[in-house]
Amino acid sequence: RLSVPDQVTPLGLWLAMYAYAAQIYLDFSGYSDLAIGAGRLLGYRVPENFDWPYLATDLPSFWRRWHRSLSSWIRDYLYIPLGGGRGSALRVAFNLVVVMALCGLWHGPAWHFVIWGLWHGLGLAATHLWRRARGGEREGKEPTGFRRILRTALTFHFVCVGWLWFAAPSTLAALTGLARMLGLSR
Repeated sequence: RLSVPDQVTPLGLWLAMYAYAAQIYLDFSGYSDLAIGAGRLLGYRVPENFDWPYLATDLPSFWRRWHRSLSSWIRDYLYIPLGGGRGSALRVAFNLVVVMALCGLWHGPAWHFVIWGLWHGLGLAATHLWRRARGGEREGKEPTGFRRILRTALTFHFVCVGWLWFAAPSTLAALTGLARMLGLSR
């Protein structure tokens, strides 16, 4: 349990993190599927809201696949008005961090949500800066073979560590849990 990380073994915390990743996906995806079904019963076509996000090979792809209605709202009403992808690499990175911090704050007025948003914002900014440094690697280009497996695993674990911040009742609980998981505390 992430609410009392000092009372759980490191292995238990790892399992709780993975279980929470499954729970939050199944909850949100399930609610979305119910809305899609109810809409169809009433004659409306509601688009899919989740597109296998845990199979994404990078963080931008994860956010294009995860809770797509929220992601597009964030893009349209926060990211683009801030300047979006226009400007210097550092300006775009700054926009990504600010937008995701606001997204975290939108989830709740607590520091652990803001840190969750900053975690994703910094990850998106790092991905953007890395791509710019490599000469603008095409964003839609998917890796194949072992590179695909490795990048999917890294992206999944990055997102899962972010869920620690989201699920924990406080910043201290998240830090304690993460330290125990990494063997940095007893």
